[in-house]
Amino acid sequence: MDTEKNFELLQRICQIKKLYGLSLFLMLIVAFSCSRNVVVTNNKDTDGNWFNTSKSFHSVDLEGQPSVHQFFDPPGEIDIDRNLVDVVVTTPVESPSHYELDMVSGKKVFDHAYCKEGNVWTKEKNAIKLPPYHDSFIPKLLNQSKKPQRVIFFGAEDAITSKNPKQFSGLIKVRVISGVVEQYCQSYPCDTHAKWNSNILLIGVSQDDPKFAEVRSFKDLVKIIDWPLTKVFLENGRGRILGEENSFPAYKVYGQVLPSNALKFAVEKGHLFSLKELHTLRRSCESIYTDLEKKHQEMLKLEVDFPTYFLEFYKEKKDLFFACQEFVKGYEISSDMKAHWFFEYLRAFFFLNKDNYVYDCAKKQWIRNYRGENGTLVYNQEKELTYCSSKSLNVAFEKAVTYLSTYRSRGSEFYEYIEYDSGSYGTSEKIYNWVKRTGKSQTCDKLIIDRPIFPTDISWDYIMGVRESEEAKVQVYKKK
Repeated sequence: MDTEKNFELLQRICQIKKLYGLSLFLMLIVAFSCSRNVVVTNNKDTDGNWFNTSKSFHSVDLEGQPSVHQFFDPPGEIDIDRNLVDVVVTTPVESPSHYELDMVSGKKVFDHAYCKEGNVWTKEKNAIKLPPYHDSFIPKLLNQSKKPQRVIFFGAEDAITSKNPKQFSGLIKVRVISGVVEQYCQSYPCDTHAKWNSNILLIGVSQDDPKFAEVRSFKDLVKIIDWPLTKVFLENGRGRILGEENSFPAYKVYGQVLPSNALKFAVEKGHLFSLKELHTLRRSCESIYTDLEKKHQEMLKLEVDFPTYFLEFYKEKKDLFFACQEFVKGYEISSDMKAHWFFEYLRAFFFLNKDNYVYDCAKKQWIRNYRGENGTLVYNQEKELTYCSSKSLNVAFEKAVTYLSTYRSRGSEFYEYIEYDSGSYGTSEKIYNWVKRTGKSQTCDKLIIDRPIFPTDISWDYIMGVRESEEAKVQVYKKK
């Protein structure tokens, strides 16, 4: 396979720039035509196509069939002219727990349990308890922040809540009637408008629920549902920034978008994956992973020098690897356990890099990067890697996982490696992936505070460098 041709897709992904506000225009691969108002697919049962791939990356369900990726696989329809869209529900109305989609495994994971909570904005006590709406997303459509395009909707309660809310993944036809601007504060303080990340949140009703048959606008909707309660839940239900004594808002919503513009805006300002793009994305990333594991084996046999190769990989393919790990799962643990854990440690290294940390090879420490007086970053990871011996580079991977564990204690976004989404609230699904958490909590939420972010029985397998091996042989010779 001609890998370089497939890299074009990933290179475009890497060139995306994150902007703030609704002027942000996210394009991953090709521009979506404004005149293309209907995206047609066959609305049939979802087959597991995304994971129907080579054995190394093949994921199966309990029946031995390819697992369904809930974002990439569902054959949903988007009809902009009629404001109709198929969605996958993550958290049903009145659910006792909130679930999020893990993009890499393609499965829902438990995020937090709901509780009686006050309004962080007005300080009103017991303002919310359980969600008054269904939380969902549109398959194959990313929003401006490269996250699944979120939709909340009303209706069809019996059809949805009669299923197991943890595993429910059927497509629901929703009529979009409006949209609001949803803003998110990643880390405190968000004392200026620019520090709030903005996305459009679509609002709709079930197309098949007769109760909402005549609802065509936001004005119609608020006659049936309690919008003030809905708004309070949107701004409080997914948590807040908890301080030692006070808590601070993490979400806010405002404004309304006309139904004729809301869905069109979401599609044009986001990105809708085509099947061809998905195929190219998957094939390109698997090619990178396969080549990397081949070099890994050669390094273990001392045929390739560890620090020399890693520096080369970092120079040439780090941006591609950054893009891949957001969407495409690495080696399946049931296929190659050692390759799987090697990749998870590698991802930990790149997570820290992405969050503006640099590994100092001389000090054998991860350090926070910052901008100097001239506005440029003081440390350069590529330059630092030129000073790395095999010993110091091994320490980088060992400490990467340890350092990631400090994120949670600071209340910031953090990564948590999940094997099984276990527990009474969990989905019982096999995840085997680093899941990114917002770090935002409700005041009653203490379920995941003490859980380690990485399996305690897993450790980094030391990779000896060629030069280190030669030095060891010299030492043995001198002793003789």
